[in-house]
Amino acid sequence: REQSPPVIVLVIFALGISMTFINIPVEWFSVGFNWTWMLLFGDIRQGIFYSMLLSFWIIFCGEHLMDQSERNRFSVYWKQVGPIVFGSFCLFIFDMCERGVQLTNPFYSIWASDIGTELAMSFIIVAGICACLYFLFLCFMVFQVFRNISGKRTSLLAMSKARRLHYEGLIFRFKFLMLVTLTCAAMTIIFFIISQVSLGGTANNLTV
Repeated sequence: REQSPPVIVLVIFALGISMTFINIPVEWFSVGFNWTWMLLFGDIRQGIFYSMLLSFWIIFCGEHLMDQSERNRFSVYWKQVGPIVFGSFCLFIFDMCERGVQLTNPFYSIWASDIGTELAMSFIIVAGICACLYFLFLCFMVFQVFRNISGKRTSLLAMSKARRLHYEGLIFRFKFLMLVTLTCAAMTIIFFIISQVSLGGTANNLTV
């Protein structure tokens, strides 16, 4: 029986597809065609890419926990991926309320009314909370990875010096990669929160 590919391989493949999708220069067609949905389409492309990127970081850390658990299934990561899906759904609803309505009424803005402003801010706040929960999950998983690695380093004492130095170098590079992953995730979430807050502030100033 043919063995199914590991989850991390499928996620990397999906991340590559989403990256290719976001880099396709479909904006060039707007020169010759009156496509009013380009802004909405661009937001959806960015949302798909960021969702896949955040999911990749979670699954990448989970696949290196080394806790003898069976993790080669997507269902194992539902607690970590759940906030990503819910936050992305909230932002999609917010975008449809703004960009979607503008397809028929270009002058519409959800920020023009008090109820619309409160609704938009609610969606953005919920998405920001989901992003913070995601980052806490990711920090916890990286902490577990470091703890498991430290627990297994005692077995290196029985090795020869050359082999021990080789494995210690691998462990150092892997820890550095984990810290880079955590830093990239933190910068992505900070950029997302700042951009959403800036968007809300700009929209409020324009509608005052």
